[in-house]
Amino acid sequence: MPTKVKNRTVKQQAWIEAMLTGCIPTEAARIAKYKPDQCKFRGYENTTKSYLMDEIDRRKAELSAETGYTVEQAQKEYEEARELAMRINQPAAAAGAVTGKARLFGMDKDAGGKDTVTVVNVISYAGSAGVESPKQVESTVIEEDG
Repeated sequence: MPTKVKNRTVKQQAWIEAMLTGCIPTEAARIAKYKPDQCKFRGYENTTKSYLMDEIDRRKAELSAETGYTVEQAQKEYEEARELAMRINQPAAAAGAVTGKARLFGMDKDAGGKDTVTVVNVISYAGSAGVESPKQVESTVIEEDG
């Protein structure tokens, strides 16, 4: 049986920490090392436990007081940036603001997704020993088994 931390298991505490970074409940459960086939259920189940949600609310308030900055303020700033980008016809900047808003709420798959590293090596032989050759790109995807 997992050790308890103030009426919470170690996994629940890790889930809280992940939720505070903006993860959605299922992703937070994965980060907290719940069994892969139980992450969706455990993530949802944890949101129904008032003592866990109260701790998240308490920690958010504490962090907000320390930094003077909230998720709501960041969301407002992203929305203002998106609106400005649209007014000055900068769709790429608007898309960046939308992506930022999505990341605030853990909705962007690239934010906190799989632990994957892509290594890209660009090899150029052009100019070496007078040999002209197009650039070659080699890439390797490395996935961490969890």
